Amino acid sequence: MKKHSKGKTPKRRASLRDYRAAYRRDTLINPIIIFAKDFEKCLRFYRKVFGLRLLYRVGQCAELDARGFVLSIHGGYQGDRFQHQQPLGLHFTCRDVEETGKLVVKFGGRFAKPRTLDFRPDELVTAVEVKFQDPDGNEFELRQIVSIC
Repeated sequence: MKKHSKGKTPKRRASLRDYRAAYRRDTLINPIIIFAKDFEKCLRFYRKVFGLRLLYRVGQCAELDARGFVLSIHGGYQGDRFQHQQPLGLHFTCRDVEETGKLVVKFGGRFAKPRTLDFRPDELVTAVEVKFQDPDGNEFELRQIVSIC
């Protein structure tokens, strides 16, 4: 495999076998779809910030392996979005909220101030969470687990 000028091996596009495997996972919901006005910018954002591998792409539709489900990005949407009603809440887990936040901003997103909280106190889980927006304005959260007792 060729190496880029920076010495990194390029990520390959998924094979048909990988694509089939992603859809055969035993998950209740698959895929999750994000509608985007700026398809290219959103596709780049999710691939670069979260390292999601491209499974399939045709025109302004791409499917990414989110290691548990398929994240599908559909582009070309214009006009009003459903900003006032967000029926879907996604929490992207990461190892370091601050470092991932830098990537969010670098690739066109917005990043709020992180907060530490105890959620599920019965399970003694502490996490750092922060809201972020992708380049198209879709709002989600990053979550870094700090401790699980």
